[in-house]
Amino acid sequence: MATKPIVSFTFASDANFASGPATGFPVKIVPPAPAQGHVAGAPVVSEYVNYHTNILGGWTVWLLAGSSAAGLDAHLVETSATGTSTVAAAALGGTASGTIALVVASNTGATSAAATFTNNSTGFGAVATAIAALAGLRGVNTGTGPGLEGLALGTNNPGVKGTGAGTGPGAALTGGATGPGATCTGGASGAYGANCVGTGAFAGLYATGGPTADESILGEASINTQLGVHGKTTAAATTAAAAVYGEGLGSADGLRATAEQGYALYAQGDSTSPQRASMRVGPQNADPVSGDQGAMTHRSDLDIGRVFMDGIWQSPWATASGLAFGLDTVRSVNVVNGDSTTYATLNTVNMVSPYEPRFAGGQVLVHASARFGDVDSANHHYFIDVQIIDSTAGAVVYADTICTGAAAPDVTVDGFAVSQWSVSVPYTLPASGSRTFLLRYKVNVTTGFDAVGNFSSMNITGVYG
Repeated sequence: MATKPIVSFTFASDANFASGPATGFPVKIVPPAPAQGHVAGAPVVSEYVNYHTNILGGWTVWLLAGSSAAGLDAHLVETSATGTSTVAAAALGGTASGTIALVVASNTGATSAAATFTNNSTGFGAVATAIAALAGLRGVNTGTGPGLEGLALGTNNPGVKGTGAGTGPGAALTGGATGPGATCTGGASGAYGANCVGTGAFAGLYATGGPTADESILGEASINTQLGVHGKTTAAATTAAAAVYGEGLGSADGLRATAEQGYALYAQGDSTSPQRASMRVGPQNADPVSGDQGAMTHRSDLDIGRVFMDGIWQSPWATASGLAFGLDTVRSVNVVNGDSTTYATLNTVNMVSPYEPRFAGGQVLVHASARFGDVDSANHHYFIDVQIIDSTAGAVVYADTICTGAAAPDVTVDGFAVSQWSVSVPYTLPASGSRTFLLRYKVNVTTGFDAVGNFSSMNITGVYG
C-alpha cells in the first residue's frame, strides 16, 4: 500500500487581493458554467483558478489530519501500523437490504475473540436489543465450546446475570438432545455452582421436568460424604419456614425417600438442647379414609398417634406412658358389713390423666382379689355378693355371689372363717376420659352377724389398638 504523504498545502486563503491590478477585489470567484469547465481558447481567469486550488488545498489538509485515534473532531478514520482503527462511536445498519448490520471475523493472530467490548466506566460492555420473539443476543459455537460465556473478573460479581420481566424467567436454558439446559460449576475455593435468589413472592429456582424425566431437579453427590441436595433456612427462620418443602398434588407423595443400605429418612434435631422433636406428624381430626400398611397419622380429637396395621387404624400408644391403667393399694384393714341391702366399698380405682382412656370401644382388663369371712366364731356368712362397677358410667363390670364355706354353720371353728377370692374380667369402655371403678361387697342375706372383707386389691390395665 502507498505511503501516506506528509505534506499538505493551503492556497488562496485570503478573501481579497492585497496587491496587483485587482487590489481590493475577491481572490476567489466561482467559475460560470461549472458543468462545461474552462472553454478552450478563452483566457484563464486567476480568480477561477484560485477557487479550484483553494478547495484542493483544504482537502490535502483534512486528509493529512486523518488518524486511527478516537478523536471527536471530524477527520478521516485510518488504521494504525497494526491495522487497528479506533472511533469514538459508530452507528451501523438501518438502511441496507442485508439482514446483518455488522459482521466481525477473527484475525489470524488472535483467536480468543473476534470482537471485544470494553467499558471502563459504570455502564455495560455491550447492549443488544431486540423487539421480536428472538433473543437480543445470541452466541453460536460450532465447535466444542459453549455458545455463550460470562466471565466475571471483579470482586464477588456473577459471571452471567439474567433479569426477566413480568412472568418471564431471568434465563431460559434449553439443553440439547442429550445434554443439560445448564451446567454450573462452583469456584475452586468453595463457591456454589449456582446461586439463585428469588424476589417478591417467587422462588429462587423454578424447575420443570421433561415429559419423560423422573424428576424436575436432580442433585447428585460426587463424593462419598456429600449430600445430594441441601436445603437451609435463614438463622432467624420461624416455624412458618422450612429447609425443604415438598408439595404433592393429586395422588402424589409430598416427599418420597428411598435408600439402598442407609436410612430412607433420617431426622435429627438439635442434640445439645432440643426445643422440638426431630419429626412431627401433622394432626388430623379423623382417621384417613385411605389406609395403607405402615401409614401413620395423629388424631387431634383424641390426641393419640395412629398406625394402620392388620387392615385397621390402631393406636399402640394412647397415653403418656403408652399404657392406660389404674390401681389401688392393697387394703389390709377389715371392712365389716352385715347389711344385705347396702354395699361396702373395699377398693377405689381412678383412671385419670395422663393414664385415662382416650377413646370409647377399647377394652381393659379388670383384676380384683380379696378375702371374705365372718368376725363371729360360731355363726358365719357363707354367701357373699361381690360387685365391680364403673361408677362413672353407672355400669356393672362384674357381679357374683360366692360361698365362703360349708352349707351349714360350723360351730367348731374358733376365730375368723375366711375364703380367698379373685377374678379377671375384660371390660369394654363405653366412653373416653377419666373413670372411677369400685370393688364392693355385701352379705347375701342379713343374719344379724357381720361379714368381713380384707386384703383386697384391684387394678385395671389396657393398651388401646
